[in-house]
Amino acid sequence: MAESSVCTVNAQLTSQELNIPYWRIDSGVPGPTFLIMASQHGNEVQGAEVIRRLLPVFERELKAGCVLMVPFANLLALQNRRPHANSGPETPYGDPSVENINRTWPGSADGTDGERITYALSQNVLAEATHVIDLHCWPRTRGTTVLVHEGHEEAMEMARCTAVRFVQPGALRPLSDKSPQGTSLRNWSIHTGRPAICIELSGQYMVVPKEVRRTVRAVSNCAKLLGLMVGEPEGLDEPQLWINEREQTNIVAPESGLFAVLDFEPSDRVEEGELLGHLISDKTLKITEVKAPVSGYLWRYGCFRQHCDVSLAAQHPYADEGNSLAVIVH
Repeated sequence: MAESSVCTVNAQLTSQELNIPYWRIDSGVPGPTFLIMASQHGNEVQGAEVIRRLLPVFERELKAGCVLMVPFANLLALQNRRPHANSGPETPYGDPSVENINRTWPGSADGTDGERITYALSQNVLAEATHVIDLHCWPRTRGTTVLVHEGHEEAMEMARCTAVRFVQPGALRPLSDKSPQGTSLRNWSIHTGRPAICIELSGQYMVVPKEVRRTVRAVSNCAKLLGLMVGEPEGLDEPQLWINEREQTNIVAPESGLFAVLDFEPSDRVEEGELLGHLISDKTLKITEVKAPVSGYLWRYGCFRQHCDVSLAAQHPYADEGNSLAVIVH
C-alpha cells in the first residue's frame, strides 16, 4: 500500500493563523504529482466527499507518483457556510464586496486574506504538482460538467478521459487580462506548465451521492491516464458531449406560473416528445405540459435564475414568461 499522511499548509492571515490540512499519498515510485483541490468556495462541498472516497482508493492502488488532496481549500468560507469568507445572507456570488479566492491565484504573502490563502497553497501544494483537478459545484439545475482550456492537448485529454457527460471548453485567459487580485487556479496552473481541468459537480450546499460517484470515477480515470494507477479508464464508451460542438435547445415558459418537474435529473437522457413537467398558469390555472422538443441530454433542468447559488428566492419554481425551464444538448 502507498503511504498516506496528513500535512498542513500554514497561511498567515492579517489577524490570525490559518492551518489548512491536506492528504499526501506517496507511492515511493517516481511519477507525476497529482493535485486534487476542493472547496475554494464554502458552498461547494461535494468535492470534499469525492476526496474522502478517493483516499482509500489511492492508498490501495497508487503504483507510481504522488497524490495531494486538499478537501477544504477555503476554510473560512466553509465555516461561513457561504460561497466566500465574507459573504452575507443572499449576497450575490459576484458582489464586489466579497473576495473570490479563485480569482486571486497565485496569491500574495502580504495581500488580502484571500490572497494569503492562495499564496500559501501556491507555495506548498501547487508548487509540487505536475497535474491539477479543481473540484467545484454549480447549481443543482445544471449537469456535472468538465471545464477545460481548448487547445491545451494534455488538459483536453484529461477532460476526455473523465467520461463525464458534458465538457465545456473555453479560451485560455492571458495573464495580462487577469483581475487585479490574480486569476483562477486552473488558469494559473496552465500558464505555469501544469495540465489542469475543473469539474463542476451538480449541486451546492449539499452532497449528492450520484454526482460524487460520477466524479470519483472521473478522477480515478485521470489517475490511470497519468500512470498513477493500473487499469483502464471506465465509461469511455458512454456519450460525451462537448458543448461547443453540439446544438442546444432552450425550453422556456410559454407564460408565467409554477413549473413542477418530474423525476429527471441533469445529465439524464430524454426523448423527443417526452414529458418534462407541468406549468400551472397563475392567471388562468391552465395546465401546460412541457415536453422535450428534441432527443438529447439535459444540461439544465428546472427553473433557473441568476444567483440561484445563494438565494432561496432564485431557486423558487415560479417562472416568468420566457424563463428557461430546461436546456437539452443534442
